Amino acid sequence: MRRSGGWRWVAAVIVVGVLGDARAEEKPDRDLVKAVHVVRTFYTYHLKHDMSFTEGTVAKRKEWLAPDFYRLLLAEVRRPTEPGEAPFVNGDPFTDSQEYPTRAASGRATRVGVDEIDVEVTFFWTRTVREYRQYRWESVPVEREVEDAPPRALTVKLTRGDRLWRIADLVVAGKSFRAALEARNEPGEALPRSAPGWMSQPTATDPLAPPPADQPAKPWQPSATQPWQR
Repeated sequence: MRRSGGWRWVAAVIVVGVLGDARAEEKPDRDLVKAVHVVRTFYTYHLKHDMSFTEGTVAKRKEWLAPDFYRLLLAEVRRPTEPGEAPFVNGDPFTDSQEYPTRAASGRATRVGVDEIDVEVTFFWTRTVREYRQYRWESVPVEREVEDAPPRALTVKLTRGDRLWRIADLVVAGKSFRAALEARNEPGEALPRSAPGWMSQPTATDPLAPPPADQPAKPWQPSATQPWQR
């Protein structure tokens, strides 16, 4: 009897150990959870406030943006344009649209580096319509959501700095918005100062000073599929 009880005890230890290992493997990556939270809070704010691309709107989103990406955005929004010339950023880069979406949903989060995570975000253009349906002897109002344009997605790239995850790039159909902005800042070009101590004159190692492009950068435009027109 003692031997049988001993075997039962050993078996219980083995089962507990197996379950413990399984739970350890199922434990979610906390960094992925934090990165998705950053994306969700950013777009919750973004969709409820002015989404035009101006210095003021960019400044209000500073806390969610990586410092170097924030400086690139400020440099672009402060860049003067010739009269009659279309701006380089012709729309809202954070949603890749000219007609703003009504809601957003975060999708898959993928770790691509020790301090780099990609989060997929899908945008929707919908509106609520009221219809009347006959129920017995009376018409009852019923509301439903209709889609005015196909959903569209982009990838939000986040980097970790000072233990915080921040948005460092936006990628649409394999094209990097950050790379497009960097291509417009040639070495030696004076850029606006965004914070005390930041050098307005880029150096060779500054992320704002990539090698000069062979051809001038083309204006950034939203994706070919345009959302509904009001």
